[in-house]
Amino acid sequence: MRLKAEDKEKVRRRILASAAAAFRSRGIEAVTLDDLMKGAALTRGAFYAHFPSKGALVADVLENEHPLHRMLTARTGSTPAALWSEMAEIFAGYLSPANLSKVYPGCTLASLTGDAARGGVEHRRAYATALDRIASEMARGLDATPEALLPALVTAAGAVNTAQACADAAMQAVILDGAHAQVRAILERVRP
Repeated sequence: MRLKAEDKEKVRRRILASAAAAFRSRGIEAVTLDDLMKGAALTRGAFYAHFPSKGALVADVLENEHPLHRMLTARTGSTPAALWSEMAEIFAGYLSPANLSKVYPGCTLASLTGDAARGGVEHRRAYATALDRIASEMARGLDATPEALLPALVTAAGAVNTAQACADAAMQAVILDGAHAQVRAILERVRP
């Protein structure tokens, strides 16, 4: 029996969510198709009805699976000042040492940067598209270009990645607090 278009899209989203979580947790190379389909509660055979290859799935995850983008998109402020305040609050939470254990495994930018860099051109393009999309959302409603906000985004994701690589909680806090100060300084330059 064929799936309806909306059901097929739901299954595709399940595969993407499963893949994103597995890739962020274990790295792209360590995850097999069997692993990610098991995580989506589907058979391996169902994979090819939605993606032509694991590489295509990886590119889709790198381009589209970004909780940070969803949080920024969900801002409800009706004025530039309100949008800016919500963004500043999002980044304060993102860079809080208390949240590192949740942010790192939930953030494609922070956890898969190295995998994207080692990937093929398709993966690097997908990652760059995501950066541009997120920076554009950061600039929404502000008198700022995405390029002006991209350094804040890269600083935040890089700090989370670096802090996660350190075992010492005090060092993690220094990294994240320092990055937050830098991100805040960049955001202050475009504050309405």
